[in-house]
Amino acid sequence: MINKILGILGLTLGISALLVGSFYPAQTVVIVILALTGTVLLSIFFITHFEALKAYSKKRSSHLRLNTALMVVFFLFIVVLLNLIVRQYYFRYDMTSIGKFSLSQQGETVARGIESEVTVDFFGVEGNAEFRRAQELFEAYRYLNKNVIYELHDLDRSPLLAKKYDVKEYGTVIVESGGKVFKGSGVDEQTVTNLLIRATRKSTMTIRFLGGHGEKDISDEGRSGYSAIAGRLKDVGHTVDSLNLISAGGVPKDTDLLIIVSPEADFSAEEYEMMSEYRGRGGKFLVLIDSPEQMVNFLASFGLKTSEFPVYDPINVAGTDPSTPLIKKYWENPVIGDFNLTTVFPGVHEVRNTRIALKGFSYEFLIRASYDAWFEKNGDGIMQKDEIQGIQVLAIKVAHEDELMKVIAFGDSDFASNAYINVGGNGDLFLVVTSWLLGEGGLAQVSAPKSEFIPMFVTGEQARLLKILVPVGIPLVVIIAGTVVWYRRRTL
Repeated sequence: MINKILGILGLTLGISALLVGSFYPAQTVVIVILALTGTVLLSIFFITHFEALKAYSKKRSSHLRLNTALMVVFFLFIVVLLNLIVRQYYFRYDMTSIGKFSLSQQGETVARGIESEVTVDFFGVEGNAEFRRAQELFEAYRYLNKNVIYELHDLDRSPLLAKKYDVKEYGTVIVESGGKVFKGSGVDEQTVTNLLIRATRKSTMTIRFLGGHGEKDISDEGRSGYSAIAGRLKDVGHTVDSLNLISAGGVPKDTDLLIIVSPEADFSAEEYEMMSEYRGRGGKFLVLIDSPEQMVNFLASFGLKTSEFPVYDPINVAGTDPSTPLIKKYWENPVIGDFNLTTVFPGVHEVRNTRIALKGFSYEFLIRASYDAWFEKNGDGIMQKDEIQGIQVLAIKVAHEDELMKVIAFGDSDFASNAYINVGGNGDLFLVVTSWLLGEGGLAQVSAPKSEFIPMFVTGEQARLLKILVPVGIPLVVIIAGTVVWYRRRTL
């Protein structure tokens, strides 16, 4: 009698686990508890009943087929429940050298930070390469966070669902969370992660770029413009706009972040007062400058200054001179976190706190050049005895103990321009910093998908050696080898 009760109870719990897994797949703990309990009870019933079945079948052979069938059904149901448990908790390890089956650093941060259930639907052609890639990608998100629920649909076989989301093209991704629906095209990490950011963001942030003083323009699509980075900010759901303080009468109250990019003219007293008012209500500033003459008074009000001469670094991008420092290591800080992508800063100046610290202000270095960097005075790219060598700070964070305001200042604006935004991790760094200022921690847009390309960085000395080796050394080796072969053949 007890065995029968255990069997019925195990069967009930098992069916409940399957139902919860079907309708509430994010309830991982509940599914595992139900499935595991049901498996244990069914296993006890199966083991004890199996011996009784053997004895029973010897006496009443007419009932053998029915009892055997029931036992097979129970056994298969146990296997199904075990598979359900394994699906909730399993282990993945990516053995590829470039992490082909893993998410990027930013993608992992976004996936782990999802706090409520998010559904992802992909519409494609079942069985093709894109369909398989979609499953691999979505499973990577699901592995990191069980709140990510995904389904793959053949567009031609799911007309009603496609009509619901107005899907008309293969390769469409739909992300839905809390009643908000976002649509994207392309099964790549960049598209999916950006859709997840937009779907899980609790509110829309407003970012304004200051204008009216010769700053770099977010509508400028030229090499020095900022249209590309403005587009990235919009892609993740931010409201991005230009701001003229005089015409607007001040910084609008809905401004979450004010970005100032390399102004050519100084601000008027009235504009200083407007920005001071914004600062007083907890305003956030991202400041990027290109020369020591820019924003001297504004930076001084935060206890900052810039170097008279640009920073040169022997660690630089291959094919350029030391005026374009290449950064591979960063100071540990809460702004950048574990960001580890390579970035470049063409024509950068040092920006750091003054020796006389302002009362109540705290300063934290974010990015520095290498220990061999120096301040270049004459522009010849070679360090002289009168040129100062040391640790040059390329970006710094400023905060005040009595104010909510925060400032991050860079000694270069070109790194985030259209010309350099896609070089290394430049664009990602800009978005990580922006995200922190907006109070979103490590939440940032993800750049283009990984590729097999592994860059090689060459120092100045190595570059000079290559200039000699390629046109002279390699032909010389060929000539010597040919001469040796010719001489040996001649002596045979």
